[in-house]
Amino acid sequence: MASQNQNGSVTTPQAQRIVWDDSFLTGVALIDDQHEILVNIINDVHRGLSEKYDRIAMQRILLELRGYTLYHFNVEEQLMDKHGLEATHPEELQAHQREHLEFSEWLSQLELDISQHRPIPQDALLGHLQQWLLIHILSTDKAMARLINDGSDNAEHQTELFNPADDAATRQTLPLAPAV
Repeated sequence: MASQNQNGSVTTPQAQRIVWDDSFLTGVALIDDQHEILVNIINDVHRGLSEKYDRIAMQRILLELRGYTLYHFNVEEQLMDKHGLEATHPEELQAHQREHLEFSEWLSQLELDISQHRPIPQDALLGHLQQWLLIHILSTDKAMARLINDGSDNAEHQTELFNPADDAATRQTLPLAPAV
């Protein structure tokens, strides 16, 4: 397990960076564009860990991630509201919002840990960021997009979510690149 050394540098993680490809596309262009930005920011975290950025530089990257994530979550939730998902699919909307809240709380705790110079297991940090984003996009956000694009109650059968991380075949095909 990696951690910060006394000067605030971190050791190199074994995780891989995410390679953006069409498998991430939800069919909602605004959301897809934002997802690509989030992937790039998480790859910046990977780069920062790989190149042993100091604590201050990592704090800046994580602040950017938090700010953009909150903006993105707000856009998604406004889009769901605009398309009436609260009335037609309230359970799915609440579950989606709960995922956003839990991730935001996790990021807040991470920022606090870093600001207080607590050792951070870098491999676990990057792995959690990557897996959360991939699973959220490939499962939750794609289901949301289907509901938005369909705009009808007939989409109800499409809201059943699977967890790609629980599926061995999907886990092997998650778009990750070797660490550089």
